[in-house]
Amino acid sequence: MVLLTLAALAAPGSKSCTYRGLPATLAWDGTHVVFLDGEAELLKVPVALPEGVTTARCLPEGLKLLTDVSRDGKLTLETHKVDFSKLLDTLDAERFTRNQRREEEALTCNRTTVWEGYGEGWRVRSLTSDVVPTGNERVLLLSLLPDTRYRFSACADASATGMSMELIDLEGRVVKRSSGDSRRQEIIVENVETVTRYLLVQHTGPSEAGVSVAVGYR
Repeated sequence: MVLLTLAALAAPGSKSCTYRGLPATLAWDGTHVVFLDGEAELLKVPVALPEGVTTARCLPEGLKLLTDVSRDGKLTLETHKVDFSKLLDTLDAERFTRNQRREEEALTCNRTTVWEGYGEGWRVRSLTSDVVPTGNERVLLLSLLPDTRYRFSACADASATGMSMELIDLEGRVVKRSSGDSRRQEIIVENVETVTRYLLVQHTGPSEAGVSVAVGYR
C-alpha cells in the first residue's frame, strides 16, 4: 500500500508528475526516490540528499530535487536529477493506454454537457481533460469578466465514485460548491465584476480517474 511505503521514509516529500500520459507519484527521503503508479512501487532509486528543505520539479522524463542547504552561514541550493526514461521504456503499453482511455471517457462525458449547452445559448471558453490520482485536485486559475454568467462542468470516467467542485476566491473562501456521488458536477454563477477565482475539482474512487473540466459563459 502507498501509505506503508511513504510511512517507511524518514522525512517524506512527494510530488505528482505525468510521464508520457502516465500519472505517477514520486516520494523521497534522504536516501531514496520512489516511483509509484497508483499503489504499485515500480522503482526505488538511491539518492544522497543533504539536510534541508527539499522541493521538486517535474522533468519531461525525470525529477529534479532542489534542497536549501546552509553551510558556513551561507544558504546554497543543491540539485539532484533522477532519470526515469529507462523505466518508462520497459513499462507495458497498457499502463499508458489505460489512462488514455480514462481521459477520453471523461472528455466524451463532458462534451455531452457542452453540446447540450449550445442549445441553451452557452459558449465554451475552455474544455480540458487529464488523469488525476485519487486525493489530488485539478486546479484552474480563472479571470472572470463582469456582467457574465458562467457555467463550470466537470465529469470523471466510470471508475470514480463521486466528485466535488469548488469555486474559491483568492482569500481561500468557497464561493460556490457542488459535490456528491455522481461523476458529473456543475456550478453556475452570475458575475458582476472582474474577479480572479480558483476552480478545484476532485474525485473519489479506488485509484486515478480521467477528469474533464469545461468553462462556459453567456
